[in-house]
Amino acid sequence: MKLGIWLFMREFLTTGDLARLSYYTTERIRQLWNDGLIPAELINPGGKQLRFEKTQRLQDWCAEKRKQRTPRPRPIDNQTWWKLVDRKRELEKLVGPYEMSWTGEEMIEIVGQKPTRMNLELRLMQIEIEAMEAKAAQLRRAESDHLA
Repeated sequence: MKLGIWLFMREFLTTGDLARLSYYTTERIRQLWNDGLIPAELINPGGKQLRFEKTQRLQDWCAEKRKQRTPRPRPIDNQTWWKLVDRKRELEKLVGPYEMSWTGEEMIEIVGQKPTRMNLELRLMQIEIEAMEAKAAQLRRAESDHLA
């Protein structure tokens, strides 16, 4: 319990903390520090790890860098991929064969969206599943209206 409280109350930031606050990698934070581009003071100048003094100036710098960058998409794991595939199969059973075609403008719009930097095939599958879920909801509403 004391350790958890200590982590929130500590008066320094690590390279990992700066990376999370600025959407950089820890390696890039180290490079920026070596180049003298981070406005910070070290708490332990002779220490093995980089520990930066937690100041408002440093936090403002991180916020500024964060605005300039977009978060890196997290890689999709095998389990998430197969959940999407299974969901698509379930919806195909409910809705029937469902095929989507994309125009060039739609593809450009999809590729331009931030989440699609992950994997275009994954993003297209997610959009297709959303459309199939909407159609399944319509079918359920029509069925419930018919029964009522």
